[in-house]
Amino acid sequence: MKNVVLILVLAAIAIGGWYAWKQYQAKAPLDDARGRVKSMLDAKAGGDNQTALCMWAAGKVNLSMDEISAHTDRFDDFVRRAGLESPGGYQITDAKLEGSEAVVVTVKLGGTTLRLRVLPRTPIDLAR
Repeated sequence: MKNVVLILVLAAIAIGGWYAWKQYQAKAPLDDARGRVKSMLDAKAGGDNQTALCMWAAGKVNLSMDEISAHTDRFDDFVRRAGLESPGGYQITDAKLEGSEAVVVTVKLGGTTLRLRVLPRTPIDLAR
């Protein structure tokens, strides 16, 4: 009888651990995307365009000078299209998984709402 109880307790612990791991895996991409958008917008609002570009391009704080040069024109175009020339205050209101890797992060910026499509190691773009 003690063996049966022990087996049931171990099975419950294993199932609970598996469920917790699955919940973590589902939440991690959303948190990563929110953090990346927040870092990009904070850097841009603080006047640190290089860090904003690095977070936008690849989700890293630093890129090589060659990588920065390669992304500068596209970043400037993105900033203009998104209206982020001087972002000021903003609020991240939502993040939803789209497909297997893409996350759409919704940001309220002044009177406008932006939907940003975030993929790992890929430049952030406006969601359609």
